[in-house]
Amino acid sequence: MTMKNIHINTAALSSTAAAVLCIFLAAVVLSGCVEALRDNPYDPKSDDYRIGIVTQDPANETLIIGDQTITIQFSDSMDTDTLVLGGDLGGASSSWSTTEKLNDTLELSPSGTIWPSEGPAKSLSIVCDSVNGISTGTIVQQYEVFYGVFVSENGDDLDPGTISEPKKTVQAGIDKADGLYTIGEVRVAGGEYKSDYQGTTDPVADMAEGISLYGGYSADFSNHDPDVYTTVLQDTSSADSGPNRAVNIGSGVTNSTIITGFVIIAGVGGENASIVNVGNPTIAENLIQGLSAGFGGLTYGIYSSGGNPVIEKNIISQIYAGMVATCLYLENSTAEVRNNIILPGTSAGITRGIHDRINSDSHIYNNIIDCGLGNASDGGRCLYVEVSNPAVVNNIFTNQRGNSTVCAIYEVDADSDPAEVSNNNFFDVYDSNTMYHDGDGDGDLLNVSAMETDLDAEGITATGNLNNINPEFESPPSDFHLTSSTPASIRAGGIDGGPAGDNWGFSDDLDGNDRTGNGTDGWSIGPYEYD
Repeated sequence: MTMKNIHINTAALSSTAAAVLCIFLAAVVLSGCVEALRDNPYDPKSDDYRIGIVTQDPANETLIIGDQTITIQFSDSMDTDTLVLGGDLGGASSSWSTTEKLNDTLELSPSGTIWPSEGPAKSLSIVCDSVNGISTGTIVQQYEVFYGVFVSENGDDLDPGTISEPKKTVQAGIDKADGLYTIGEVRVAGGEYKSDYQGTTDPVADMAEGISLYGGYSADFSNHDPDVYTTVLQDTSSADSGPNRAVNIGSGVTNSTIITGFVIIAGVGGENASIVNVGNPTIAENLIQGLSAGFGGLTYGIYSSGGNPVIEKNIISQIYAGMVATCLYLENSTAEVRNNIILPGTSAGITRGIHDRINSDSHIYNNIIDCGLGNASDGGRCLYVEVSNPAVVNNIFTNQRGNSTVCAIYEVDADSDPAEVSNNNFFDVYDSNTMYHDGDGDGDLLNVSAMETDLDAEGITATGNLNNINPEFESPPSDFHLTSSTPASIRAGGIDGGPAGDNWGFSDDLDGNDRTGNGTDGWSIGPYEYD
């Protein structure tokens, strides 16, 4: 019944009757209001009233790290004995505190060190009564549980390392992650992270097994693009002893532990390296550099002594030194070196792209390896082989700095024969320069024919190499992509190392594009595929 349905001529009624009628009509209206209140879940007097959430941190359907606490404030004092939790995160430990009303705030934390599993859409259900016996109903929440820690140059190492409260230093992020997870990540926002290794004996990052480092995140960690959000790890050492380092990787680190997305810069002391490694990490998709000003006596992009690292899809460049500048130094360190661009800088002494030394029987596949610019007598060496037997396949050797004294591959002695030299292109490192130096006594070999004949006589596989074919790069030295003008002998002249071929453990290029792998056309030579 509503008011518009009642039509009464009150003029015809007595005053007493009119008063009675007014009382009746008021009761009708009040009854309608009561019914409305009983259907209102936000009014405490409603039949359907439920206790609500006033605040929640972190919010529903957001990301939490492995040990992060979930805090929920309810709209009333709660009967803590009635709490029931369920879902993927239902095994949480609970505690109550007072924010505005007695026991109105619930804190949920992992019952162990961390939440029991990671991944998206981890459910949490909550049911609890207020002290007045009013239920919350079933509250259903979802979180993405992330086994990792966040780092920002605007953070604080006293903070927990969550998205909203990141750590400030990379090492603080590594240390926390290492204390929580067997397998975890440290995500680092764009910025500059520096340390003086000589002053503190601490690198910017001392990696731990199972804890991978990812650079290139936006300040709020919502976007990941290392090209946009440049993340620098830099050693500021200038002291003479060393090797100084921005990143240290210990012997217990395995290939499943990755460092990627960073610009890693060496110091300027007497002996410097961007990365010092004695383990088996994966070093991928980084820009690894030295400093052009005030460079020291010995400088390395990566100095690896022991271990079997995977080194792929990096640009290792601008390595400068007063004596010897080496992009990649491998000693007792059989490495997988693939899809890299290796460009030494300058040195008053010698420049080396790769120095494979003492039992470092590395697999050197599909790289660009430059000789750099050394002095007039020692010059530049693209690959310097010393008491090692590397496999050298599908690489492009170059002389981008126009060095007048060049050797593409230099054998130190009779114990320094490569295991294989096949399907490489020797561009601008021939004839007037020494393309190959044979340490067995045959000396300088000036072209592919002489090299292949010499190595074949020693029982070494050496076929399919190209003599001074211009790759027609897009815009060297800044862009080494192949183009439509690149000869077919380079575009499809490499050995197929993918699953359909020799199965070298990778089948993509520096950009992440699939290589042909069709068993008909070979891979492109160098780090970039051109189909």
